[in-house]
Amino acid sequence: MHLGAGGCLSEQGDASVNKTNASADRSKTQRPGDVALVPPHSFSPLNILTVLSSLLIIGAFIWALMLQDGVAVLALIAIGFASALIGIACRWKPELSERPTDVVVPNWDIMIRTRDGAFVIIRCAEEIARELFIGPEKCDYLVSDQWFKVLVGISLSLITISVILPGNCSWTMQAVIAVIYIVLNVLYWIASLLPQRLFWDLSRYNCDLVTPENLQFADKVIQGKPKPSFTKSLWFAIQATGQVEWVTISGAAPRRPEWETWLKLAHDNSGNPEWDAIGEKDRLMKEAHKNSQSSISVFVREESA
Repeated sequence: MHLGAGGCLSEQGDASVNKTNASADRSKTQRPGDVALVPPHSFSPLNILTVLSSLLIIGAFIWALMLQDGVAVLALIAIGFASALIGIACRWKPELSERPTDVVVPNWDIMIRTRDGAFVIIRCAEEIARELFIGPEKCDYLVSDQWFKVLVGISLSLITISVILPGNCSWTMQAVIAVIYIVLNVLYWIASLLPQRLFWDLSRYNCDLVTPENLQFADKVIQGKPKPSFTKSLWFAIQATGQVEWVTISGAAPRRPEWETWLKLAHDNSGNPEWDAIGEKDRLMKEAHKNSQSSISVFVREESA
């Protein structure tokens, strides 16, 4: 379930609701030992660009041989090896957390509150929660730190050579190398703008959208319904979970008496979709404001006396 709101505790922005049940296909584990791993897509943009850049370098290398341009041949060899060594030095894969024991544990409901005030609720098994949400983030690099420094140092030397040598190439090969660099830079820039789902293979995870009808279209302005707001998102999240403890723990609502009263009422009415959560919140806020004004006026009179 995804509950989005466009602004912390202000009543601005919009909200959307998507309830999702998540499960994992253990048969798609990508390495021995039943350790879950999210691999890159075989035809991800970066893999395609890697093949394309290799073909361009090979094509330019053959062209330089045909022109008998030895300096260009050396420059292209330096470029190719520099790219390959940097790729080896930086190669990594995500290492997902797994439970070290085989103890059976109950399913979890994960509640995530994003920086922009959205709520994300995921109903899943404990191992999925550990893999994707609560486990430590770790990257498994192909080489050690020491070898990384060695490979990067060699690559930088080759890059320096590949920058100097093209100045002594024929004009044709200078243009070819320049075009290759420009084209690849533009393509890699475009690849960085593409969504992450195109890069990672998440096929081992099965997600079913099971949004209740009364929680749909929360981000739309519907006649006769409350406008999209943070309070509306919070109320929908409480209806979905049937609990309010997470609101206090996550700091989703201020720890003030009026908010605590509203949360208690929201919990009591979590099974009643017709309850006017926003109207009740507004009423409590007005009462709190009136009481605070009264307290201030009494305080001022005491000071005046």
